[in-house]
Amino acid sequence: LRKERCGAYLLLSAVVKNMLGFVPEVKLSQNGKPFFEREWGIYFNLSHTNDLVAVSLSDEGSVGVDAEAEISPERAARLEARFFSELSINSRPLDVRCAFCKIDESGEIDLVAVEADFSTEICIHKSTIARVNYTCDFGARWTLYEASLKCNGGGFTSLPCLGMLLLETKADVLRLKTDHGEYFITTASV
Repeated sequence: LRKERCGAYLLLSAVVKNMLGFVPEVKLSQNGKPFFEREWGIYFNLSHTNDLVAVSLSDEGSVGVDAEAEISPERAARLEARFFSELSINSRPLDVRCAFCKIDESGEIDLVAVEADFSTEICIHKSTIARVNYTCDFGARWTLYEASLKCNGGGFTSLPCLGMLLLETKADVLRLKTDHGEYFITTASV
């Protein structure tokens, strides 16, 4: 967990330093969402799971990202019963550009920028990635909901006090298949 969290911040730092020439101080909102001061004009969000980190950046406004490894059917049933009855999301496609990287044992980052529509499966670093319909799999729905909640400043932990929640977001749900497993990664923006 610590390695994944450090990896997410390492990736964030590398990309932001490339954009700005330095890395601004990361602050935390009252809900615990990390952010840069508005003066820097960069909004971001982080996620990590099972040796995968995801960072979402925007210069237009708040973003949320969630990455999840495959979820067992038993866990999916428990999560769906607890959370999904309380959520409704209207999602529109998001214009997303991706960069993927591998970090070797020495800490060197191999960054590959990809500008694609993801409507067909593409190969990157011996992995495949494609856009999927969020209704196709529980993991896709879960990441859409969590990324949308994070984009709006909350998360699943804040749901019990929210009651019925309707979110309007732009989002892309991607399925990544690697030699380590299969993941869903969703980026959401308002």
